[in-house]
Amino acid sequence: MRKQKWFRTLSLALAAGMLLTGCNSAAEPAQGGAETEAAEVSEDFNETGYPIVNEKINVSMMGSKAAIQGAWEGLVFFKDMEEKTNISFTFDTPASEVFEEKKNLALAGGSYPDVFFGANLTTAQQIKYGMEEGILIPLDELIIKYGPNITQMFEEHPEVKASITAPDGHIYALPNFNQGSLAKTPTWWYNAEWLEALGVTELPTTTEGFYELLKRFKTEDPNGNGEADEIPFTFIVNAGNMDYTDPNLYILPAFGVNSARIYVDNGVVKYGALEENFKEYLKYMNQLFTEGLIDQEWATQDDSTRIGKAKGNTVGIAAQAIPQNLYDVTDAEEAKAYPLAPALSSEFSGGKQRYLLYSQGITQGAFAITNKCTAPEAMIRWADYLYGEEGSFFIHYGNEGELWEMAEDGRYEHITPEGGMSVEEYRGGIVTPDCGTTTPKWVRPSTVSNWVDPFQSVRIEQVDELVLPYADVAFPSTYFMPEQQNRIDVIEADLNKYMEEMEAAFFAGTKDIDSEYDNFTATLKKMNVEELIRIYQESYDNWKAAQ
Repeated sequence: MRKQKWFRTLSLALAAGMLLTGCNSAAEPAQGGAETEAAEVSEDFNETGYPIVNEKINVSMMGSKAAIQGAWEGLVFFKDMEEKTNISFTFDTPASEVFEEKKNLALAGGSYPDVFFGANLTTAQQIKYGMEEGILIPLDELIIKYGPNITQMFEEHPEVKASITAPDGHIYALPNFNQGSLAKTPTWWYNAEWLEALGVTELPTTTEGFYELLKRFKTEDPNGNGEADEIPFTFIVNAGNMDYTDPNLYILPAFGVNSARIYVDNGVVKYGALEENFKEYLKYMNQLFTEGLIDQEWATQDDSTRIGKAKGNTVGIAAQAIPQNLYDVTDAEEAKAYPLAPALSSEFSGGKQRYLLYSQGITQGAFAITNKCTAPEAMIRWADYLYGEEGSFFIHYGNEGELWEMAEDGRYEHITPEGGMSVEEYRGGIVTPDCGTTTPKWVRPSTVSNWVDPFQSVRIEQVDELVLPYADVAFPSTYFMPEQQNRIDVIEADLNKYMEEMEAAFFAGTKDIDSEYDNFTATLKKMNVEELIRIYQESYDNWKAAQ
């Protein structure tokens, strides 16, 4: 048995409670979900410390396997967790691209496992298979008895508990909660070479200043090739799936509208395109397009094309996780010169800098226990470990000496894998499923910031200083009843398509903003946008009341 090198600087979180003898995927499903009586607890259970059970048990687990991952039964994480807890698994790990189909078939056909892990169980699935069918068991009482780390997360972050509590008051699945600055923040990076060429030492914090800088990018040949090939500002707009490349995240909030679609403003749910200042945003973007200050292919290009333009030194500002992946930079020290774009303001925001986050850092449905499991107490203790500092760090980075080691100053230092493998290839192939799969854990800011990594530190410092103080989430992670979700799906299918068409037309000037805008908003109302607002408002009010 291989000796574990558990994270040595963190204290071990101990859970309390009782346990059943084991899990058996062949067991008869219980009926009634929240009303199901708990089976009698086994004396084999250890209330604190490890192992969790004295005699080894086996549990069936279903999860989404990414292509980069090795077989789960061979990963260090599961081997070491088995050694620590005395709990082993029989794995069912369909590839991520077919997992949703396989998961739905398993749930519908009764061939589901004892536990789901990294399964992305949606709130609709939690309602259907938890509230309504009793396949997913309630976890709230188990958490109170056996989940001190999860309880701590709820106490410190009541919004997390509210986001994962179903309309009947029960919790049917645990989340992935990532507090890292960079987990929820779209990051826009300036081309450092261009700034240096133009002598720019102060970055704009207003839409007017941003416009003036883009004009300089366009007209003053910052890439120095003597050709008018500069693209000052590139992005992609996906109306139904807003992501980190969308200017609605960066530019629109500066006009006092947090999102083009659903968002919350002081407890009131709004639809951004109906707000008066959205029109001013469209005029601004049309001006940028008309003057050639934004990528003329923004509506048709894919991400690889966008990145290729940046790497070819033809782009002044674009979004990406890190500038090394955007510009032609290979050295971390050199990458530190590429600055993060600060949040912007305008007269329409009252001069206040604004920014939109694309995530609360909460991902639903990372872990759930089904009514086939005869040891739910054991499994909640097993999962709870991952919400402690030690367990969260371990599932992401593995043991000391594999991909990291302690530096003399108490920070963590990366170890380059042997054999020519990249860090991610080694993590996914050898160490952990937490590389391409959204696993249950609570990531603290220190987990990602306390590294001997000059660029990483600078990047986090920039996000913390220039973005987060001015940032909001458009809408929290909430629950919708099945009938509500069905209406949302129907309404948004048409709305998103129409928004995409009209936003493109207004940006490009094929539709005149002044003459067409009233008809645009009237059409949105005919497409039931006000009903959509009411549904989201009800869900938000329930979420707020649960805190």
